[in-house]
Amino acid sequence: MGAVTATAQPGSRPDLLGVAAQRRRTGIWLVALTVALVLTGVAAVGSGAIGIPPATVARIIGHHLVGLPGEVTWTAPQEAIVWQVRLPRVLLGMLVGAGLAACGVALQAMVRNVLADPYLLGINSGASSGAAAAILFGAGAGFGQYALSSSAFLGALGASLLVFLIARSGGRVTSIRLLLSGVAVGYALYATTSFLIFASGSAEGARSVMFWLLGSLGLARWNALLLVAAVVLGGMIGYLTVGQLGPSGVRVVAAASRGPG
Repeated sequence: MGAVTATAQPGSRPDLLGVAAQRRRTGIWLVALTVALVLTGVAAVGSGAIGIPPATVARIIGHHLVGLPGEVTWTAPQEAIVWQVRLPRVLLGMLVGAGLAACGVALQAMVRNVLADPYLLGINSGASSGAAAAILFGAGAGFGQYALSSSAFLGALGASLLVFLIARSGGRVTSIRLLLSGVAVGYALYATTSFLIFASGSAEGARSVMFWLLGSLGLARWNALLLVAAVVLGGMIGYLTVGQLGPSGVRVVAAASRGPG
């Protein structure tokens, strides 16, 4: 049998590990997914009780964003629906999805387990308990209009610390310990949320909690959109800078979580 040799262009090294091919595939996927995101966004903005053709949606968005010249063929109600109501909601949904994806990547890199996510680690259940306490019993009223979001954040933070302490109780923190601790804490906090709903005795409060748990983009506005974009982008940049999203950054986090011994 003859030896397999790698062919390469003169003056270039052979791509024995397939790194260049992987980069090309990644680039193609990024371009394809970006195009699909834009197309689905335009289709989502045009969908609803009052249907608006995608071409009209694209012209309205282009007119507002870059001032594209051309004849105004749309009506004032169509422009208000697209620019003031639907587009902020669609963009907020995209930003929320990007933030959740970034959180998932960060958790998987820190825990070093592809199964790690906010649900398995109990973070989602902690946020639900905090939000239920704020809605039903007025917890976090000192935060004013941010009482609900602050209570949910504090609940998620408390759940994260509890999971870490339970996983560390045996000495060394491992990914399996974190996942098992997260499942246990998540179920406990889910039961806590159900108990808070039952203890309140308020049908309206229970409906409000369920509505919050399901989520809504109905209050999306341009000013809130900019704030969410700043938070998501700031979190991504901060993690890439501090955590480095690579083997060295993972080792630093893992070493810090294991502690001595």
